[in-house]
Amino acid sequence: MSCAGATPIPSGCPTLLTADAIIVLDGGIGTLSEAAVAWAKLQTDPVAADLIFLGAEWPLVLQSFAAHLVIGGQDLALVTICADPQDAIAHIANTEPERRRVIGPRG
Repeated sequence: MSCAGATPIPSGCPTLLTADAIIVLDGGIGTLSEAAVAWAKLQTDPVAADLIFLGAEWPLVLQSFAAHLVIGGQDLALVTICADPQDAIAHIANTEPERRRVIGPRG
């Protein structure tokens, strides 16, 4: 699926846009791309999937994004960082399915 003149949407993106929660593990450019799609949806959709970055490396990566890109505290507050799988499972179990997180139009 693609828009005229645009890069095709990765095959996993439709699933990302309809999931209840997304857990991001360590990975490469594809992982970052999919996380970015889910994160962007969190900015404007009140019922977008909960986005969880799982692992010890993510705090430094996200801090670097915030330091060098246009990513502020409101953007960082939209995601959750969990150190281990048990924390991620507990977070998902304790999160209301349709919590409101929208911070307004971005771009």
